[in-house]
Amino acid sequence: MIKILICEDDLKDRKILIEYLQSYFKKNKIDIEINILNNYESSDYYEEYDFIFLDIQLENTNGIDFARRFREKNRDSIIV
Repeated sequence: MIKILICEDDLKDRKILIEYLQSYFKKNKIDIEINILNNYESSDYYEEYDFIFLDIQLENTNGIDFARRFREKNRDSIIV
């Protein structure tokens, strides 16, 4: 199973991304788990993920700072 974290505060963009990912992985018969991170100051993001889709301009922080903090705990995740 592929674990995906989406960090996107725009609901419309988040919905489009989720629909695309679900469609793509379903077509390719790959199981996925998608999680949404709403509180960027939370420790929830310390969980291991295969892919992180990260918005650069976030409400509580910017995506670059968030990626740096995330990378300290999750070295193998791919950040998009």
